[in-house]
Amino acid sequence: MLFHSYEDTDMSIKWMPNAVTILRFVLSIVVLFYALQAEWTTAAIYSAIALATDPFDGWLAVKLDARSKFGIIADPIADFMLTAMQIAGAVFTEVINWTTVGVLCFFFLATWLPVVLTTGGSKLNKLALGINRTYYVGVALWFIGLYFYIAFGTGALWLVAPALPLVWWGARISISHH
Repeated sequence: MLFHSYEDTDMSIKWMPNAVTILRFVLSIVVLFYALQAEWTTAAIYSAIALATDPFDGWLAVKLDARSKFGIIADPIADFMLTAMQIAGAVFTEVINWTTVGVLCFFFLATWLPVVLTTGGSKLNKLALGINRTYYVGVALWFIGLYFYIAFGTGALWLVAPALPLVWWGARISISHH
């Protein structure tokens, strides 16, 4: 066990959840860099690593009793940034076109706007967070699959298929920690 009890956790490690979130920001830029270089395997691997940090920062924040306003704000922005960098990499290398981006935006608005409108913009409930997180994780996973597909062809499907249950698990874990 890393600590005797989480209540006795030293203040010097309470920065760790925010560091994991910041790591996702950095990895998102790395994903874009490799996608623009058409290094699809590398972009996919960094995308997967970045996506794996999503539930981890929330879990750490709860376990270390280190929830912060920065983390509450930065975590969903980091999720969005990962997805945006994946999309930008695919668009600017002409793997997908702007029509595809429009469809992705439509689905985002179709899932997010009704929640915002029904809550009147007030504090969103866990269902709303679940819809948002599941959307981002699903899109990010789709782009990981696309990047591996570009690199390896249809043989890459075995790399992505086992990750599908992680979409549900990641969204579930992430929601329960916010």
